[in-house]
Amino acid sequence: MTFHRARIAVASLLVVVPLAAGSAAEAAKPAAKPAARAAAALPKPAALSPAFAGPAWSAATGPTHLSSPLIADVNGDGVPDVVSADLSGVLHVLDGRTGRELPGWPQAVQPVAGTTSGVESSPTVVDLNRDGHKEIVVAAGGSINLCPTNQPGGVVAFNATGTVLWRMQAMDVFNVCNGAGPDGVPDGVQSTVAAGDIDGSGYPSLVFGGFDHRVYALDRFGHILPGFPFNSLDTIWTSAALYDTAHTGRMDIFIGGDAWKGTPPNIAGPCGPGGGGIMRAIRYVGGGPQVLWQ
Repeated sequence: MTFHRARIAVASLLVVVPLAAGSAAEAAKPAAKPAARAAAALPKPAALSPAFAGPAWSAATGPTHLSSPLIADVNGDGVPDVVSADLSGVLHVLDGRTGRELPGWPQAVQPVAGTTSGVESSPTVVDLNRDGHKEIVVAAGGSINLCPTNQPGGVVAFNATGTVLWRMQAMDVFNVCNGAGPDGVPDGVQSTVAAGDIDGSGYPSLVFGGFDHRVYALDRFGHILPGFPFNSLDTIWTSAALYDTAHTGRMDIFIGGDAWKGTPPNIAGPCGPGGGGIMRAIRYVGGGPQVLWQ
């Protein structure tokens, strides 16, 4: 597969479709059929905004495959910035007004210090310490698009100025590139990190899944919460959703993953001998994860 350098373009275009009140004469007309009403509700070409005039700015990044940019005010100046990562393992923070890198950026993403890993996940911007200052958390490593080079997987947290807060590495369960056994390289993480308080600490927890078959939950310092990682028995490509379903102030975890078919008839995977996919709801209860349903 051939990758090309990507460009991020931001357009300063707002489309507004005005809705005009009908006249009394129009109100007196017989009701139109549903199809006619729907057609009449569509804006006429003349009512649309002017033609797209081109981007307000554009900025070159490395090759991008699955990672999506995130819009957030990183430096606290009241203007949204653009946070983007790429397969070259570089995290960019671009000024939303100009497209130029903010001071301290870009930075290499290195779950293992000294080794840069490509990024397939999307960055997460979160106030980890609830002090009004934003941090950026991004997962990396294990992209099969970069094989045969297997890059270390894990998560890195950065300050808004580009310095590293902490790093954590995933487990080594298998060789991501060829499917063989452990190879001494932490397995990759393509899951975008979800942030929310799952343990009632009052601070965001960080939840994600990895190719090492595990669901992780970290505290704001990058430490794994007691009871995690949770063994999902197969690779996890998806990202978690967090929601307070019990209205307790604590988020539950909703995450899907592959489901190993096992080696019937002696060992069956979570979906039985046919394998497939699995979705779980997980709640942090009594100091550990509890599966609500799957």
